[in-house]
Amino acid sequence: MVRVIAIAALCYLILHFALHALQIHAIQPLQYALIGDLAPVLLVFPIHGLRVLCAWYFGLWSVVIMAPTALLLFAMHLIDPGHDPLSLTHLAIKATFLFSAPASFWIIRACLARPDDHMALEWRVIMLVGLLSGLINVLVIGLLQPPSADGQEIMVWLLSMLVGYMAGVFLLLLLILMALRVTKRVIRRFM
Repeated sequence: MVRVIAIAALCYLILHFALHALQIHAIQPLQYALIGDLAPVLLVFPIHGLRVLCAWYFGLWSVVIMAPTALLLFAMHLIDPGHDPLSLTHLAIKATFLFSAPASFWIIRACLARPDDHMALEWRVIMLVGLLSGLINVLVIGLLQPPSADGQEIMVWLLSMLVGYMAGVFLLLLLILMALRVTKRVIRRFM
């Protein structure tokens, strides 16, 4: 079990930084080219999708799997003079990112009153968990670190962030579906 958790943590770390690079070098320039500064945040945030899929697959163990990446990001922010990673606000936001997806699965499972794991296989449930987890993240960020004092500007920022979270979950589900179809075709071709 320790080996599986270690491999999963390494895979999560690699995927997190790969998605971050995709976000910075492809998604962000594309968004600015298409809509300019109309959205205050990224409208596709695939790292949230990675968190949700990790929580879907590993359950509460996802916290242990995501923790090394969170600690590495914390260490990187210690070096960066523009961040104060030791502030209570920063720590609360990072803890929310770590726990919101597994907690959302637990909440959804309790609300749907379906204790079996069949619900975890439904894409609608994954999207619902992405929405709830994103809502938790957005509310915590909005309360602890609002972008401005203007209420309307905060609402646009929060809604844009929530759209980005949901689009990130959808994008990763779509990429997984496409990868499975390609794999199926390749297997058929060689069989």
